[in-house]
Amino acid sequence: FPRPTRAPTGAPSRQPSAMPTSTPSLAPSSTPTLFPTGTPSTNPSDSPAQILRVILQEISSDKTLQAIERQGTPQQKAFDWLLGDPNFLNYLERRKIQRYALAVLYFSTTQPEEARESMLTWMKYESNECTWFNSWFENRF
Repeated sequence: FPRPTRAPTGAPSRQPSAMPTSTPSLAPSSTPTLFPTGTPSTNPSDSPAQILRVILQEISSDKTLQAIERQGTPQQKAFDWLLGDPNFLNYLERRKIQRYALAVLYFSTTQPEEARESMLTWMKYESNECTWFNSWFENRF
């Protein structure tokens, strides 16, 4: 192995150094790292379900959070419905809460035989939830 030098050489050596330096260099490297680093990112990405759980933990009781986990509850149906929204990640937190709350109301008060007809006006991903009641009301009377 070539012996390490105390001062930089004019050109890079053809072989790697026998021993790594004891302190990292202050200048960034000119080439990217080929392998992932061992340090996790400062903002790991969460799944949409985890994002919604965190939001609901801040505003809900433990019973609500437990109901989300029980199959068939209005809370669980609303949770799953909201996660199916293709725009979920684009909504502000307050809009996610609003859509979830209205979906819980919908699933709590709609009978299965009414659900198909009312979903034509309520619960449309592409429509703003502020228009849901008016569109249902207009179609009923």
